[in-house]
Amino acid sequence: MFIKIREEDYYYSIFSDDPVKPYLVMLHGFMGDSRSFNHLLEPLSQFCNPITIDLLGHGSTNAPLNPDRYNFLEQLADLRTLFAELNLPPFFMHGYSMGGRLAIQFAVNYSDFLSGLILESTTFGIDDEEDIKSRLAEDKRRAESIEQNYRQFVEDWNNAPLFKNESEDSSERNQSLKKIQKNQKPHGLANSLRGFGTASMPSVKNQLQKIKCPVLLLSGAEDAKFSRIGKEMLEHINHSTHYIIGNSNHRVHIDNPDSYLQHIKTFISMKQIG
Repeated sequence: MFIKIREEDYYYSIFSDDPVKPYLVMLHGFMGDSRSFNHLLEPLSQFCNPITIDLLGHGSTNAPLNPDRYNFLEQLADLRTLFAELNLPPFFMHGYSMGGRLAIQFAVNYSDFLSGLILESTTFGIDDEEDIKSRLAEDKRRAESIEQNYRQFVEDWNNAPLFKNESEDSSERNQSLKKIQKNQKPHGLANSLRGFGTASMPSVKNQLQKIKCPVLLLSGAEDAKFSRIGKEMLEHINHSTHYIIGNSNHRVHIDNPDSYLQHIKTFISMKQIG
């Protein structure tokens, strides 16, 4: 359903609404939308109430023409307003990749909203100035590629080593994701990169201790970069655990959903008991 949030139409879904179960807000990655989690919603609803949101510039949510509107502070204000409108009790938040970066920012700034935080294949940001400049230039090139030939960009994106996985079981889910990607609004994705690319978001490495809720970190065994980042975050976040999931690369929830779901179920169940 749609809701007007700070002059923009946001699309969200509450898959189940059992007052006995905790809520789990799910934030998708770049080029995805709420449908990226469709294969997970039924099993998740057995122990929680999943809520999915199309982030700014993605899916059915508005895609503003001004890249500044995608700034992390703007999107944080959007989420805070949305949760206030929904009148949710303290909830669990899950963020994958780009959605995980937004979830980290939310947890650093609004930890009191959360019962727990689940971060899949994500980062706290970039510290090194030269790396920031390099990534800004790379995201600028990517944004231009999206606007010039979006179809080719989608093909190149999915052929990146980060998304390669040998499991035949994930092929149908990957095909569904590609359909989602092909139907995106290219200017929304380009502006998302410009306004909320990894280098556009300030690093919160030195603020991770502000996260008061328990944190579950998930990364894929074939994703060396984000497994290393997960281990680093483990050292900086209090009350955190990190699991490296076998038979999976960057998209753990697509490559190995069974293991992914089991870790989330255990995490939410234990935190509810605690």
